Amino acid sequence: MGSPENGSKKMWDELVRMVNDQFDTPQFRRLLSISFSRERAQQYSIQMAYYVKNRRDCWGYVQGAAPLDVKRLIWNHEQDELIGNKSDTPGCTSPSVLGSRRSRLRRFSRCAIQAN
Repeated sequence: MGSPENGSKKMWDELVRMVNDQFDTPQFRRLLSISFSRERAQQYSIQMAYYVKNRRDCWGYVQGAAPLDVKRLIWNHEQDELIGNKSDTPGCTSPSVLGSRRSRLRRFSRCAIQAN
């Protein structure tokens, strides 16, 4: 039986391969080659907020089925965004608040953000 470090390295290598394979798909190649107009960037930003929210929901399922040491890794990675960074100034900034701030910085209209 292999050492835990060897198992972690294999898992990491597999994860890196999977991510690289995803970015090598025709869909990602097309997305990364598109020139974004202001309107297209607005729609992309709005859809990305939904994607991030769904991704956050999925971590709970992954964490529930994982061994304890993996649960700790997931929790340590996610806790700043889920409950706020204790070293930050008072108040918690959630991913949705950050997305809203980014949208305002990009000067997207409130109506467009709320319509989606």
